[in-house]
Amino acid sequence: MLAQRLLLLVLLAAGCFNADPYACHSEASCLDHERQGQCMASGDGVSYCAFQDATCPSGMRWSQFAAASLAQTCVAVTRDAGADLSNQPPIAAFTVSADNVTVDEHQNFKVHIVAVDANNTKVPGYTGQPQLTTDWGDLHIGGTPDFSNGEAYATVSLNRETDGMRMAHIKATDGAASGVSQDLTVKAPAWVVDQMNVFDLGSGWDSAFVGPPSMVRGQNGYYQAWYFGFSQNHTNDGIGHAVSNDGLTWLRESKPVFKASQAGWDSTGVYTPSVQIDGNMYVMLYEGQGANLDTEGFAVSMDGFNWTRNNAPILVQNASMACPSILYGALLVLSAGNYLVLGGSTPGTPCLLTTSDGGKTWPVNQVARTAWTSGMGQVPVTLVKDGSVFRIWYWDGTGASRYATSIDGQSWIPSPSNPLSTAPVTAVWNPDLSHYEGLVAGPMGSHRFDHATRP
Repeated sequence: MLAQRLLLLVLLAAGCFNADPYACHSEASCLDHERQGQCMASGDGVSYCAFQDATCPSGMRWSQFAAASLAQTCVAVTRDAGADLSNQPPIAAFTVSADNVTVDEHQNFKVHIVAVDANNTKVPGYTGQPQLTTDWGDLHIGGTPDFSNGEAYATVSLNRETDGMRMAHIKATDGAASGVSQDLTVKAPAWVVDQMNVFDLGSGWDSAFVGPPSMVRGQNGYYQAWYFGFSQNHTNDGIGHAVSNDGLTWLRESKPVFKASQAGWDSTGVYTPSVQIDGNMYVMLYEGQGANLDTEGFAVSMDGFNWTRNNAPILVQNASMACPSILYGALLVLSAGNYLVLGGSTPGTPCLLTTSDGGKTWPVNQVARTAWTSGMGQVPVTLVKDGSVFRIWYWDGTGASRYATSIDGQSWIPSPSNPLSTAPVTAVWNPDLSHYEGLVAGPMGSHRFDHATRP
Protein backbone atom coordinates (compact mmCIF):
# COMPACT_ATOMS: atom_id res chain seq x y z
CA MET A 1 0.00 0.00 0.00
CA LEU A 2 2.79 2.42 0.89
CA ALA A 3 4.58 1.70 -2.38
CA GLN A 4 1.40 2.44 -4.34
CA ARG A 5 0.99 5.79 -2.60
CA LEU A 6 4.61 6.73 -3.23
CA LEU A 7 4.24 5.86 -6.90
CA LEU A 8 1.08 7.95 -7.11
CA LEU A 9 2.86 10.96 -5.62
CA VAL A 10 5.82 10.57 -8.01
CA LEU A 11 3.54 10.39 -11.03
CA LEU A 12 1.60 13.44 -9.91
CA ALA A 13 4.78 15.42 -9.28
CA ALA A 14 6.01 14.53 -12.75
CA GLY A 15 2.78 15.83 -14.28
CA CYS A 16 2.20 12.61 -16.24
CA PHE A 17 -0.80 11.28 -14.36
CA ASN A 18 -4.31 12.64 -13.91
CA ALA A 19 -5.93 10.92 -10.95
CA ASP A 20 -9.62 10.17 -10.83
CA PRO A 21 -11.42 11.14 -7.59
CA TYR A 22 -10.31 8.87 -4.77
CA ALA A 23 -13.26 7.52 -2.77
CA CYS A 24 -12.41 6.44 0.78
CA HIS A 25 -14.10 3.77 2.86
CA SER A 26 -12.51 4.27 6.26
CA GLU A 27 -10.16 6.53 8.23
CA ALA A 28 -7.32 4.15 7.35
CA SER A 29 -7.63 5.28 3.73
CA CYS A 30 -6.92 8.90 4.70
CA LEU A 31 -3.34 8.81 5.95
CA ASP A 32 -1.13 11.36 4.21
CA HIS A 33 2.50 11.67 5.33
CA GLU A 34 1.59 10.79 8.91
CA ARG A 35 -1.28 13.30 8.77
CA GLN A 36 -4.48 11.48 9.69
CA GLY A 37 -7.54 12.64 7.86
CA GLN A 38 -11.21 11.80 8.08
CA CYS A 39 -13.31 9.85 5.61
CA MET A 40 -16.29 12.16 5.16
CA ALA A 41 -19.53 11.89 3.21
CA SER A 42 -19.69 14.45 0.45
CA GLY A 43 -23.47 14.55 0.10
CA ASP A 44 -23.56 12.80 -3.29
CA GLY A 45 -23.33 9.29 -1.85
CA VAL A 46 -19.51 9.14 -2.06
CA SER A 47 -17.00 9.73 0.75
CA TYR A 48 -13.67 11.48 0.32
CA CYS A 49 -10.73 12.28 2.56
CA ALA A 50 -10.57 15.63 4.35
CA PHE A 51 -7.83 17.05 6.57
CA GLN A 52 -7.71 19.61 9.34
CA ASP A 53 -7.29 23.23 8.22
CA ALA A 54 -7.68 26.05 10.73
CA THR A 55 -8.48 28.57 7.98
CA CYS A 56 -11.77 26.80 7.15
CA PRO A 57 -14.92 27.59 9.19
CA SER A 58 -15.52 23.85 9.66
CA GLY A 59 -11.87 23.24 10.50
CA MET A 60 -11.59 20.75 7.62
CA ARG A 61 -10.52 20.92 3.95
CA TRP A 62 -11.21 18.34 1.25
CA SER A 63 -8.23 16.40 -0.14
CA GLN A 64 -6.89 17.21 -3.61
CA PHE A 65 -8.11 13.73 -4.63
CA ALA A 66 -11.75 14.50 -3.83
CA ALA A 67 -14.24 15.17 -6.63
CA ALA A 68 -13.21 18.11 -8.82
CA SER A 69 -15.99 20.30 -7.40
CA LEU A 70 -14.71 19.72 -3.85
CA ALA A 71 -10.95 19.20 -4.20
CA GLN A 72 -8.94 21.49 -1.87
CA THR A 73 -12.02 23.49 -0.84
CA CYS A 74 -13.29 23.93 2.72
CA VAL A 75 -15.73 21.34 3.99
CA ALA A 76 -19.08 23.05 4.46
CA VAL A 77 -20.20 23.61 8.04
CA THR A 78 -22.98 21.03 8.13
CA ARG A 79 -23.49 17.86 10.11
CA ASP A 80 -23.82 15.84 6.89
CA ALA A 81 -20.32 16.91 5.90
CA GLY A 82 -18.93 15.47 9.07
CA ALA A 83 -18.23 18.68 10.98
CA ASP A 84 -19.58 18.06 14.45
CA LEU A 85 -20.57 21.43 15.87
CA SER A 86 -22.66 20.05 18.72
CA ASN A 87 -20.01 21.05 21.23
CA GLN A 88 -19.45 24.54 19.80
CA PRO A 89 -20.17 27.13 22.51
CA PRO A 90 -22.58 29.95 21.57
CA ILE A 91 -21.05 33.27 20.60
CA ALA A 92 -21.26 35.86 23.38
CA ALA A 93 -19.56 38.83 21.75
CA PHE A 94 -17.26 40.08 19.01
CA THR A 95 -13.84 41.61 19.22
CA VAL A 96 -13.57 44.47 16.74
CA SER A 97 -10.31 46.18 15.89
CA ALA A 98 -9.35 48.63 13.13
CA ASP A 99 -5.93 48.36 11.53
CA ASN A 100 -5.26 52.02 12.44
CA VAL A 101 -6.52 54.29 15.21
CA THR A 102 -6.34 57.32 12.90
CA VAL A 103 -8.14 57.02 9.57
CA ASP A 104 -8.87 59.37 6.68
CA GLU A 105 -12.45 60.33 6.01
CA HIS A 106 -13.94 58.69 2.89
CA GLN A 107 -10.88 56.41 2.62
CA ASN A 108 -11.15 52.62 3.06
CA PHE A 109 -9.59 50.83 6.01
CA LYS A 110 -9.88 47.28 7.37
CA VAL A 111 -11.67 46.11 10.50
CA HIS A 112 -10.92 42.69 12.03
CA ILE A 113 -13.95 40.96 13.57
CA VAL A 114 -13.72 37.79 15.70
CA ALA A 115 -16.65 35.85 17.17
CA VAL A 116 -15.89 34.80 20.77
CA ASP A 117 -17.63 32.87 23.54
CA ALA A 118 -18.19 33.90 27.17
CA ASN A 119 -14.54 33.11 27.92
CA ASN A 120 -13.36 35.37 25.08
CA THR A 121 -12.30 32.30 23.10
CA LYS A 122 -12.79 32.27 19.36
CA VAL A 123 -15.75 30.25 18.06
CA PRO A 124 -14.42 28.68 14.81
CA GLY A 125 -17.83 27.50 13.62
CA TYR A 126 -19.44 30.96 13.48
CA THR A 127 -20.50 31.83 9.93
CA GLY A 128 -23.10 34.53 10.58
CA GLN A 129 -23.28 38.05 9.21
CA PRO A 130 -23.09 40.65 11.98
CA GLN A 131 -24.43 44.11 11.32
CA LEU A 132 -21.78 46.84 11.28
CA THR A 133 -22.67 50.34 12.50
CA THR A 134 -20.95 53.46 13.77
CA ASP A 135 -21.88 55.87 16.52
CA TRP A 136 -20.76 58.94 14.59
CA GLY A 137 -21.76 59.83 11.04
CA ASP A 138 -22.13 57.41 8.15
CA LEU A 139 -20.44 54.02 7.73
CA HIS A 140 -19.83 52.71 4.21
CA ILE A 141 -19.17 48.95 4.00
CA GLY A 142 -17.37 47.43 1.04
CA GLY A 143 -19.18 44.08 0.93
CA THR A 144 -20.47 41.68 3.58
CA PRO A 145 -17.78 40.30 5.94
CA ASP A 146 -17.02 36.67 4.95
CA PHE A 147 -16.35 34.68 8.11
CA SER A 148 -13.79 31.90 8.05
CA ASN A 149 -12.80 30.00 11.17
CA GLY A 150 -14.79 32.43 13.29
CA GLU A 151 -13.20 35.65 12.04
CA ALA A 152 -13.48 38.07 9.15
CA TYR A 153 -12.08 41.30 7.75
CA ALA A 154 -14.39 44.08 6.58
CA THR A 155 -13.40 47.01 4.39
CA VAL A 156 -15.16 50.18 5.57
CA SER A 157 -14.94 53.96 5.39
CA LEU A 158 -16.29 56.71 7.64
CA ASN A 159 -18.10 59.83 6.53
CA ARG A 160 -17.54 62.13 9.48
CA GLU A 161 -14.64 63.87 11.09
CA THR A 162 -14.19 63.66 14.86
CA ASP A 163 -11.82 65.24 17.32
CA GLY A 164 -10.18 64.05 20.53
CA MET A 165 -13.27 64.84 22.60
CA ARG A 166 -15.59 62.54 20.69
CA MET A 167 -14.13 59.52 18.93
CA ALA A 168 -15.64 57.26 16.26
CA HIS A 169 -16.25 53.54 16.84
CA ILE A 170 -17.25 50.55 14.69
CA LYS A 171 -19.76 48.16 16.26
CA ALA A 172 -20.56 44.57 15.20
CA THR A 173 -23.92 43.09 16.29
CA ASP A 174 -25.60 39.72 15.79
CA GLY A 175 -28.56 39.19 18.10
CA ALA A 176 -27.42 39.65 21.69
CA ALA A 177 -23.75 39.39 20.74
CA SER A 178 -21.92 42.64 20.02
CA GLY A 179 -18.52 44.27 20.16
CA VAL A 180 -17.08 47.77 19.72
CA SER A 181 -13.77 48.83 18.22
CA GLN A 182 -11.13 50.99 19.82
CA ASP A 183 -11.36 54.81 19.61
CA LEU A 184 -10.86 56.08 16.06
CA THR A 185 -9.86 59.58 15.03
CA VAL A 186 -11.11 60.48 11.56
CA LYS A 187 -9.13 63.08 9.62
CA ALA A 188 -10.72 65.27 6.98
CA PRO A 189 -8.98 65.38 3.60
CA ALA A 190 -7.48 68.70 2.58
CA TRP A 191 -8.66 70.94 -0.22
CA VAL A 192 -6.21 71.05 -3.13
CA VAL A 193 -6.15 73.98 -5.55
CA ASP A 194 -5.97 72.65 -9.11
CA GLN A 195 -6.45 75.87 -11.10
CA MET A 196 -5.84 79.46 -10.01
CA ASN A 197 -7.76 82.62 -10.82
CA VAL A 198 -10.91 81.11 -12.33
CA PHE A 199 -13.15 83.93 -11.03
CA ASP A 200 -12.06 87.55 -10.39
CA LEU A 201 -12.96 91.19 -11.08
CA GLY A 202 -15.11 91.91 -14.08
CA SER A 203 -14.78 94.73 -16.59
CA GLY A 204 -18.07 96.56 -16.04
CA TRP A 205 -20.45 96.94 -13.11
CA ASP A 206 -18.30 94.48 -11.03
CA SER A 207 -14.88 95.98 -11.85
CA ALA A 208 -14.01 97.21 -8.32
CA PHE A 209 -15.24 94.42 -6.06
CA VAL A 210 -16.34 90.78 -6.37
CA GLY A 211 -17.56 88.98 -3.26
CA PRO A 212 -17.49 85.21 -2.59
CA PRO A 213 -19.63 83.42 -5.20
CA SER A 214 -22.35 80.95 -4.25
CA MET A 215 -22.12 78.02 -6.68
CA VAL A 216 -24.58 75.26 -7.58
CA ARG A 217 -24.25 72.28 -9.92
CA GLY A 218 -27.34 71.01 -11.72
CA GLN A 219 -28.06 67.39 -12.59
CA ASN A 220 -26.88 68.08 -16.13
CA GLY A 221 -23.44 69.07 -14.80
CA TYR A 222 -24.08 72.74 -15.57
CA TYR A 223 -22.64 75.24 -13.03
CA GLN A 224 -24.13 78.56 -11.95
CA ALA A 225 -22.87 81.14 -9.48
CA TRP A 226 -24.26 84.30 -7.86
CA TYR A 227 -22.03 86.97 -6.31
CA PHE A 228 -22.09 90.54 -4.98
CA GLY A 229 -20.16 93.17 -6.94
CA PHE A 230 -19.79 96.88 -7.64
CA SER A 231 -17.73 99.38 -9.63
CA GLN A 232 -15.78 102.42 -8.43
CA ASN A 233 -18.72 104.79 -8.88
CA HIS A 234 -21.27 102.39 -7.28
CA THR A 235 -23.85 103.11 -9.96
CA ASN A 236 -25.03 99.53 -10.41
CA ASP A 237 -24.29 97.58 -7.23
CA GLY A 238 -26.02 94.23 -6.81
CA ILE A 239 -25.85 90.47 -7.13
CA GLY A 240 -24.59 89.10 -10.42
CA HIS A 241 -24.92 85.75 -12.18
CA ALA A 242 -22.39 83.58 -14.05
CA VAL A 243 -22.51 80.20 -15.80
CA SER A 244 -19.92 77.50 -16.57
CA ASN A 245 -19.84 74.04 -18.06
CA ASP A 246 -16.79 72.93 -16.06
CA GLY A 247 -16.51 75.19 -13.00
CA LEU A 248 -13.33 76.70 -14.40
CA THR A 249 -14.33 79.08 -17.19
CA TRP A 250 -17.20 81.44 -16.37
CA LEU A 251 -19.48 83.64 -18.51
CA ARG A 252 -21.10 86.55 -16.62
CA GLU A 253 -24.19 88.64 -17.12
CA SER A 254 -23.56 92.25 -18.16
CA LYS A 255 -25.56 93.62 -15.22
CA PRO A 256 -26.80 92.43 -11.81
CA VAL A 257 -29.76 90.06 -11.71
CA PHE A 258 -30.80 91.10 -8.17
CA LYS A 259 -30.62 94.62 -6.72
CA ALA A 260 -31.83 96.59 -3.72
CA SER A 261 -35.57 97.15 -3.68
CA GLN A 262 -37.03 100.55 -4.51
CA ALA A 263 -38.78 101.16 -1.22
CA GLY A 264 -38.67 97.94 0.80
CA TRP A 265 -36.80 96.97 3.93
CA ASP A 266 -33.67 96.20 1.79
CA SER A 267 -33.66 99.44 -0.19
CA THR A 268 -30.06 100.40 0.69
CA GLY A 269 -28.28 97.31 -0.65
CA VAL A 270 -28.19 93.53 -1.09
CA TYR A 271 -25.08 91.41 -0.47
CA THR A 272 -23.58 87.92 0.20
CA PRO A 273 -25.99 85.59 -1.65
CA SER A 274 -26.36 81.93 -0.66
CA VAL A 275 -28.21 80.03 -3.39
CA GLN A 276 -29.52 76.45 -3.50
CA ILE A 277 -31.65 74.37 -5.89
CA ASP A 278 -35.03 73.07 -4.72
CA GLY A 279 -36.57 70.91 -7.43
CA ASN A 280 -37.10 73.10 -10.49
CA MET A 281 -36.52 76.43 -8.75
CA TYR A 282 -33.74 78.40 -7.10
CA VAL A 283 -33.89 79.77 -3.57
CA MET A 284 -31.62 82.51 -2.24
CA LEU A 285 -30.68 83.86 1.17
CA TYR A 286 -29.08 87.29 1.05
CA GLU A 287 -28.02 90.11 3.34
CA GLY A 288 -30.22 93.16 2.95
CA GLN A 289 -29.74 96.69 4.27
CA GLY A 290 -32.32 99.39 4.87
CA ALA A 291 -33.07 102.16 7.31
CA ASN A 292 -31.58 101.00 10.63
CA LEU A 293 -31.81 97.40 9.47
CA ASP A 294 -29.15 94.91 8.38
CA THR A 295 -30.32 91.28 8.28
CA GLU A 296 -31.11 88.31 6.02
CA GLY A 297 -33.75 88.19 3.29
CA PHE A 298 -35.14 85.37 1.13
CA ALA A 299 -36.06 85.18 -2.56
CA VAL A 300 -37.10 82.53 -5.11
CA SER A 301 -36.61 82.22 -8.86
CA MET A 302 -37.59 79.80 -11.60
CA ASP A 303 -34.65 80.65 -13.86
CA GLY A 304 -31.93 82.16 -11.63
CA PHE A 305 -32.33 85.59 -13.26
CA ASN A 306 -35.73 86.89 -12.22
CA TRP A 307 -36.30 86.83 -8.46
CA THR A 308 -39.29 87.32 -6.17
CA ARG A 309 -38.32 88.42 -2.68
CA ASN A 310 -40.18 88.16 0.59
CA ASN A 311 -41.68 91.44 1.79
CA ALA A 312 -39.94 91.11 5.15
CA PRO A 313 -36.62 89.72 6.37
CA ILE A 314 -36.57 86.19 7.73
CA LEU A 315 -35.73 87.55 11.19
CA VAL A 316 -36.36 91.07 12.48
CA GLN A 317 -33.73 92.32 14.93
CA ASN A 318 -34.96 92.11 18.51
CA ALA A 319 -32.61 92.36 21.48
CA SER A 320 -34.99 90.38 23.71
CA MET A 321 -34.96 87.29 21.47
CA ALA A 322 -32.69 84.28 21.93
CA CYS A 323 -31.26 85.16 18.54
CA PRO A 324 -31.28 88.99 18.43
CA SER A 325 -30.05 89.24 14.84
CA ILE A 326 -28.71 87.13 11.98
CA LEU A 327 -26.13 88.01 9.33
CA TYR A 328 -23.93 86.33 6.74
CA GLY A 329 -26.20 83.30 6.59
CA ALA A 330 -25.66 80.03 4.76
CA LEU A 331 -28.73 78.34 3.25
CA LEU A 332 -29.32 74.60 2.92
CA VAL A 333 -32.24 72.75 1.28
CA LEU A 334 -33.13 69.73 3.44
CA SER A 335 -36.04 68.55 1.28
CA ALA A 336 -38.72 70.12 -0.91
CA GLY A 337 -39.85 73.29 0.84
CA ASN A 338 -37.82 72.57 3.98
CA TYR A 339 -34.81 74.84 4.46
CA LEU A 340 -32.23 75.53 7.14
CA VAL A 341 -30.21 78.68 7.70
CA LEU A 342 -27.10 79.12 9.83
CA GLY A 343 -25.94 82.67 10.37
CA GLY A 344 -23.74 84.84 12.54
CA SER A 345 -25.36 86.84 15.31
CA THR A 346 -24.75 89.29 18.11
CA PRO A 347 -22.77 88.74 20.30
CA GLY A 348 -21.21 86.11 18.05
CA THR A 349 -22.76 82.71 18.69
CA PRO A 350 -24.41 81.52 15.46
CA CYS A 351 -28.16 81.09 15.09
CA LEU A 352 -30.17 78.43 13.27
CA LEU A 353 -33.54 79.01 11.59
CA THR A 354 -35.79 76.59 9.72
CA THR A 355 -38.82 76.84 7.48
CA SER A 356 -41.21 74.20 6.15
CA ASP A 357 -43.32 76.22 3.73
CA GLY A 358 -40.82 77.04 1.02
CA GLY A 359 -39.38 80.05 2.86
CA LYS A 360 -42.61 82.05 3.11
CA THR A 361 -42.42 82.15 6.90
CA TRP A 362 -39.61 81.50 9.37
CA PRO A 363 -41.32 80.88 12.72
CA VAL A 364 -39.55 82.64 15.55
CA ASN A 365 -40.06 79.65 17.85
CA GLN A 366 -37.84 77.63 15.54
CA VAL A 367 -34.87 79.92 16.09
CA ALA A 368 -32.19 78.14 18.12
CA ARG A 369 -28.71 79.02 19.22
CA THR A 370 -25.97 76.80 17.87
CA ALA A 371 -22.19 76.87 17.85
CA TRP A 372 -19.60 75.09 15.77
CA THR A 373 -16.63 76.21 17.86
CA SER A 374 -15.79 78.53 20.69
CA GLY A 375 -14.96 82.15 20.01
CA MET A 376 -16.61 85.25 18.66
CA GLY A 377 -17.35 86.60 15.22
CA GLN A 378 -18.05 83.28 13.50
CA VAL A 379 -19.20 83.76 9.91
CA PRO A 380 -20.53 80.74 7.96
CA VAL A 381 -19.14 80.60 4.44
CA THR A 382 -20.56 77.42 2.92
CA LEU A 383 -22.85 74.72 4.28
CA VAL A 384 -23.52 71.27 2.76
CA LYS A 385 -25.19 68.02 3.81
CA ASP A 386 -23.42 64.76 2.93
CA GLY A 387 -25.58 61.73 3.78
CA SER A 388 -26.51 62.29 7.42
CA VAL A 389 -23.57 64.64 8.00
CA PHE A 390 -23.71 68.44 7.95
CA ARG A 391 -20.47 70.18 6.98
CA ILE A 392 -19.68 73.86 7.42
CA TRP A 393 -16.66 75.95 6.47
CA TYR A 394 -16.53 79.29 8.24
CA TRP A 395 -14.35 82.23 9.24
CA ASP A 396 -13.56 82.94 12.86
CA GLY A 397 -13.11 86.36 14.47
CA THR A 398 -9.54 86.60 13.17
CA GLY A 399 -10.49 85.80 9.58
CA ALA A 400 -8.98 82.31 9.70
CA SER A 401 -10.80 79.49 7.88
CA ARG A 402 -12.23 76.66 9.95
CA TYR A 403 -14.33 73.54 9.44
CA ALA A 404 -16.82 71.55 11.55
CA THR A 405 -19.31 68.71 11.18
CA SER A 406 -22.63 67.81 12.79
CA ILE A 407 -25.35 65.18 12.60
CA ASP A 408 -28.21 67.48 13.64
CA GLY A 409 -27.11 70.98 12.60
CA GLN A 410 -26.89 72.19 16.20
CA SER A 411 -24.17 70.17 17.95
CA TRP A 412 -20.92 70.62 16.05
CA ILE A 413 -17.49 69.00 16.17
CA PRO A 414 -14.70 71.37 15.07
CA SER A 415 -11.94 69.83 13.00
CA PRO A 416 -8.69 68.97 14.81
CA SER A 417 -6.97 70.38 11.70
CA ASN A 418 -8.25 73.93 12.36
CA PRO A 419 -7.35 76.52 11.27
CA LEU A 420 -7.26 75.38 7.65
CA SER A 421 -4.70 76.61 5.16
CA THR A 422 -7.20 76.18 2.31
CA ALA A 423 -11.00 76.27 2.58
CA PRO A 424 -13.82 76.93 0.10
CA VAL A 425 -16.15 79.91 0.03
CA THR A 426 -18.60 77.71 -1.88
CA ALA A 427 -18.65 73.94 -2.43
CA VAL A 428 -20.68 71.36 -4.39
CA TRP A 429 -20.52 67.60 -4.77
CA ASN A 430 -19.54 66.29 -8.21
CA PRO A 431 -21.07 62.79 -8.54
CA ASP A 432 -19.35 62.17 -11.87
CA LEU A 433 -15.89 62.51 -10.30
CA SER A 434 -16.89 61.49 -6.75
CA HIS A 435 -15.37 64.51 -5.05
CA TYR A 436 -16.21 67.96 -3.76
CA GLU A 437 -15.21 70.96 -5.79
CA GLY A 438 -15.34 74.59 -4.81
CA LEU A 439 -13.93 78.06 -5.09
CA VAL A 440 -11.22 79.21 -2.68
CA ALA A 441 -10.47 82.86 -1.91
CA GLY A 442 -7.12 84.13 -3.15
CA PRO A 443 -4.82 86.54 -1.26
CA MET A 444 -6.53 89.22 0.83
CA GLY A 445 -7.67 92.10 -1.36
CA SER A 446 -7.10 90.26 -4.64
CA HIS A 447 -10.82 89.61 -5.36
CA ARG A 448 -9.56 86.37 -6.90
CA PHE A 449 -11.01 82.88 -6.48
CA ASP A 450 -9.24 79.61 -7.33
CA HIS A 451 -10.77 76.21 -8.13
CA ALA A 452 -10.11 73.39 -5.63
CA THR A 453 -11.22 69.82 -4.93
CA ARG A 454 -11.27 67.31 -2.04
CA PRO A 455 -12.58 63.72 -1.64
